[in-house]
Amino acid sequence: MGFGTEHFKGQKYESIKKELIKTDQLFTDPEFPPTQKSLFFSKTDEDIVWKRPTVCMTINHLNLISL
Repeated sequence: MGFGTEHFKGQKYESIKKELIKTDQLFTDPEFPPTQKSLFFSKTDEDIVWKRPTVCMTINHLNLISL
């Protein structure tokens, strides 16, 4: 950990990463779950489809972004 590092809502990256690798699961942030309520306060939009970045982009696109 670096100096002054704080964990948001107790989320410790290394602990979470280790557990997800051990259980072969993908991370879902409990503070920002893939639900309508994460995007809208009072309305809903049934056309929203939650996708992971690897589903939306190819490796070539990711390489361009990091330039």
